[in-house]
Amino acid sequence: MEPNSELGKALIYIITHWKELVRFLTVPGAPMTNNICERLLKTAIRYRKNSSFYRSLEGARVGDMYMSVLQTARLNGVAPMAYLTAVLENPTEVACDPSAWLPWTYGQTLAARAGLKAS
Repeated sequence: MEPNSELGKALIYIITHWKELVRFLTVPGAPMTNNICERLLKTAIRYRKNSSFYRSLEGARVGDMYMSVLQTARLNGVAPMAYLTAVLENPTEVACDPSAWLPWTYGQTLAARAGLKAS
C-alpha cells in the first residue's frame, strides 16, 4: 500500500490520532455512537432547508420559535402537539405561571388541575 494513497493517508491518520480517537472509551457509560447528536443535526438541517420558503423575517422568527419549542418538547419525551394544544388552550394560566407550563412540568400542572376539577 502506498502511503500517499487515500487508504494510506487514512491509516496514517488513524495511527497518528489513535489515542484521541479512543479516549471516549475510558468514560464509563459513554455511548458507542453519537446517533442522538446526528439526529438533532438532521432535524436542524431539514429545518434550514425548509426555512428558505419563509416570506418574511417575522415569519422566520415565529417559525424558529416554534421549532425550538417543539424540539424541546421532543427532547423531554413530550408529544409536541399535545404540549402545544395544552399551552394554547390555557393562555391565562400560562401567562400567570409560565414555569408550570414548560414541557417538563406541564403534565404535572394538568394532572393537578384535573384533580381539582374532580373534587
